[in-house]
Amino acid sequence: MPGKKARSKRFAPHWLKEDDCLEVFDKLWIPKPSPSADSVKTNFSSILDHLLDWSKRKYRNLPLKIKRIKKKLDNIQSQNSWSAMEEVQLEMELDTLLTQEEEYWKTISRVGWLTEGDRNTTYFYRKVSQ
Repeated sequence: MPGKKARSKRFAPHWLKEDDCLEVFDKLWIPKPSPSADSVKTNFSSILDHLLDWSKRKYRNLPLKIKRIKKKLDNIQSQNSWSAMEEVQLEMELDTLLTQEEEYWKTISRVGWLTEGDRNTTYFYRKVSQ
């Protein structure tokens, strides 16, 4: 499509905090006694493709999951006979989801900054070079 940037394939460090990310590695890594550079590259490329699909599935509905948990918490807290255990469990789940969301946005913002850079760089370079 004209005018649309191609997305680069990048590993996101926050994925390593997820157990199911490591399962993708365990399932797909093919050890070889004396691997060639091409076989290692192919192996990593395959794993990265699967991780990108996994990431889309895992993080795509994050805002919706957060909204649902908050609604459940509100419902539980508004009832007269609420379960403290259920409330604690939902709060822990909400904390986990919010942490995942925060890590996701940190990674996205960092990638944006690294690819686009500081827009004033040329200006400051010219000022320092004078």
